[in-house]
Amino acid sequence: AREGAPGVPGHVPGRGAVGHHPRRRVILLAWLARRAAAPPVPDVVLLILDAVGVDKVAAWGAPDAPRPPTLAALAARGVAFRHAWALPSCSPARAALLTGRHGRRMGIGEWMQTSTNTWGLPEAERTLPERLREAPIPYASALAGKWHLSARDEPAAAAAPRRHGFDHHRGSF
Repeated sequence: AREGAPGVPGHVPGRGAVGHHPRRRVILLAWLARRAAAPPVPDVVLLILDAVGVDKVAAWGAPDAPRPPTLAALAARGVAFRHAWALPSCSPARAALLTGRHGRRMGIGEWMQTSTNTWGLPEAERTLPERLREAPIPYASALAGKWHLSARDEPAAAAAPRRHGFDHHRGSF
């Protein structure tokens, strides 16, 4: 027999195996009810593919395109932007996607290179990961791959993704 069960020395009537205090049971039940009532927080996965048109992606109906199963599953369950404009080079496209503003409005009109006079995405620009961090249920964010919103010779290039809201970054600049 387990300790605390009827017929066992030390048993106290009204106190079962769930907890010794009825108040703890109420708190546990309230916590479980609140967790069950909370709406699920959706994951946000944003894929940026350089130099890939919709005619090269099976999820957009390209008949001869490769069909990677993970990408196909993400496209089937997610939101696909089918009526959107893209910018012709990577840095302004990334800047626009992360900030919601046209790249030229923040001084990023072409791909970032070491010979430009600008050092990249201005600190004052609010990015998607910064806004998601301020959500009622904050999001964690990570960037895997090319940042390309600051020049490599910027004194603090390695910290640029984190300064703009990403919690983690693995990739090139």
